[in-house]
Amino acid sequence: MEDHPVQAVSDEDFKKFMEFHELQLYGIQFPKSLERKLYDKLKGEVFDIGFKVKIMVDEEEERSELQCQGGSLKKHEDVFLVDHLWTFKQRDAVKALRANDKLLERMLNIIKYQEEKLELPTNPYAKVRASFMDYVKTFHDET
Repeated sequence: MEDHPVQAVSDEDFKKFMEFHELQLYGIQFPKSLERKLYDKLKGEVFDIGFKVKIMVDEEEERSELQCQGGSLKKHEDVFLVDHLWTFKQRDAVKALRANDKLLERMLNIIKYQEEKLELPTNPYAKVRASFMDYVKTFHDET
């Protein structure tokens, strides 16, 4: 039985990937059973962690945690990719944004996208506290 040509190319690419990264994966004790899944997700740019977990932030307590959405995570069951992640303490955000133009640009683009997508009603009785987005918008107003 002959392998499908696309699969054969993919197998060769996977072998090259493993030749290059095998020592790294071994060093972090990455499960052998997930190596192919990791390669496939990297190759396909499948950034899927957001479908499985959500980051819950408590700014009052200055802590964050990952919460599993629908079900549970089992050891060696899957590997998830994160496109990007910026963790910070709110008091340090302005300093970090002033020091990193690319980060500021990305955050402004995220805010612009969210504002276009969501038009949320405001609650006149809610406690008013500056949000992170309010801080980022001030940078946009300065330019």
